Amino acid sequence: MNEEISNAAATDEQSDSEDVLSLRNLSRTERAAIADDTLNKLRVGWYQSCEGSRIDLAEDITFSVQHTVLYTEDDLQNRKKLISSIDQQANPSSLVTDTTSYRRIEIRYCTTLQAAQSLTTEMDENSVGVLNFASAKNPGGGFLKGSSAQEESIARSSSLYSTVIQPRIFNEFYDYNRRGRSGIYSHRIIYSPRVTIFKDDNGDILSSPYHVGMVTVPAPNASVIRQPELIRSTMVERVRRLLCVFEANKHDCLVLGAFGCGVFRNDPFDVATIFRQLLESEEFKDSFKRIIFAVFNQDMPPPRSTGHHSHYSQHHHHNQQQQQSSSTGQTSATLNSSIVPVQPGEIGFDGKMLRKAMARKTVDYNPSIIRYLESSIWQNDITDGRSLQPDVLYIPNLVPPHALLSDPVNCVMTKFIRPATNKVRCPIFCVCWTPDGRRLITGASSGEFTLWNGLTFNFETILQAHDSAVRAMIWSNNEQWMLTGDHNGFVKYWQSNMNNVQVYQAHTDPVRGLTTEKELAGMDDAHEGMIWDMSWHPLGHMLVSGSNDHTTRFWTRNRPGDTVLERSEEGILMHASRLDQMHREELEHERASEEFNMPGLGFEGDLLEQLQQQHDVYNRREAGIPGLDFSNDDDEGRRRR
Repeated sequence: MNEEISNAAATDEQSDSEDVLSLRNLSRTERAAIADDTLNKLRVGWYQSCEGSRIDLAEDITFSVQHTVLYTEDDLQNRKKLISSIDQQANPSSLVTDTTSYRRIEIRYCTTLQAAQSLTTEMDENSVGVLNFASAKNPGGGFLKGSSAQEESIARSSSLYSTVIQPRIFNEFYDYNRRGRSGIYSHRIIYSPRVTIFKDDNGDILSSPYHVGMVTVPAPNASVIRQPELIRSTMVERVRRLLCVFEANKHDCLVLGAFGCGVFRNDPFDVATIFRQLLESEEFKDSFKRIIFAVFNQDMPPPRSTGHHSHYSQHHHHNQQQQQSSSTGQTSATLNSSIVPVQPGEIGFDGKMLRKAMARKTVDYNPSIIRYLESSIWQNDITDGRSLQPDVLYIPNLVPPHALLSDPVNCVMTKFIRPATNKVRCPIFCVCWTPDGRRLITGASSGEFTLWNGLTFNFETILQAHDSAVRAMIWSNNEQWMLTGDHNGFVKYWQSNMNNVQVYQAHTDPVRGLTTEKELAGMDDAHEGMIWDMSWHPLGHMLVSGSNDHTTRFWTRNRPGDTVLERSEEGILMHASRLDQMHREELEHERASEEFNMPGLGFEGDLLEQLQQQHDVYNRREAGIPGLDFSNDDDEGRRRR
């Protein structure tokens, strides 16, 4: 077998560079508009070229739609049976042209459409087959919404969407895969013959369309499966079957690529190995004469750079070295000396990108947590012991679980682990760990909960929890309930198994904060104006509220037998700016005669009697608030006389 591997040819590199430089950076809106225009042209069955001539599409579209085939698992089980069903009178070995004398494999830094157009200019377009890295559940992926993956680019530029959206294909392929939730998907494959491509990657009309055979098949979703052995075995069988479909339909010139190495997170190193092993196997070694691996990664510069391109280049270059060494008798030491050392930013021996050393900011949370604990301790004077007071009943109120010294949050953050992205990209408004610390719950603007594994950082469950954005999330002190609030003012109670047990509308405005307390009470007319702030006494027995009505009010907890309505009028402190509106003699009379009897505010011992004995001194005392002068000219004149 004579085989040429030409990914390093200078002419190809120059061509690849020119192709990549011709691409425009389109916005999502622009890509969606191109998709709409494509559907309109497919609907009418023709389009006008740049030269003004009419290009008919109806005949080719009708042919593609009518002859599109869905291969089930049973159809692809037996390769010989599949080939004979395509052409009953042809010998399987003669289905393709003579490939035993010459085979060429290329790795190009370009898009799939650029490679397909280049191949159709060199070869018979009826022999060209293109692999579509398909979505298993949505025809054309997200091309109608402006997504920019490989399948979306093909669907925006061709008649592929018309062939896969027809009911007989949709029901047996997309609906069938939607019923599975494992991420493996089925081995079913769609073959669409003579797909018309009449636009380029930029959405520009081609003066002359070209045709290719399209194989639509999804890769296993490695980001969901997370089982390397299962992923590899599934990928091997998936690739074997799609190659069978190409061979059975007489396509010996293929455009392949980094199959499943995008959002599905399959390892490019493994995928390249699988393709190489199958193409060199006895089953397919004489089946194809021209193969282009179109690998396009916008994060790497052309050509022969890092990313997917290097994975495929390394494998085929290594294969070429092995063939040369077997024919010339080179030793392993000679081969090792020819291997180029991996430079920073390239691919290491284990197939992973080498990352530059980067100093990360160290965040020490210890002082803030210790200060939190210290501020929660009530001390009268230095003789008091440093312990939580007054009794253990108030401990949950003084120190929440995340502030205890024994909690694992009390640590120094020294290592960045990894980012985690939800399937639906939307802002995350709140995050909350479960009490056991093994799960993380995030609330998003879409109203969804996402439950993440706290050890592997993979999402486990997505739950539509609210109809609007989730704004607040907290666990109760007893760790039995989770409370959430949304943008519409609704509050929901959740059990630890994410079962919603109660919902009520607490406010008409967004709920932006939640806290838990074993006692609950409410007062509709606590103040005459807007309440700006509230604070609990460190002992937890008294609440202070400040309002826009110029008053500060003190509230006490209900004692056994008290009604819900709490008394606070004895604890009102008038703001200094209102003192000039009250008669001075009335204020002095109130101060002299009033006796506070609210728990926590009453005078101790004979303090009130001492104040009454010093009544004259107290009355002569002027207001001592810095910056405020309550005297008038008449009072000043009397003091001088």
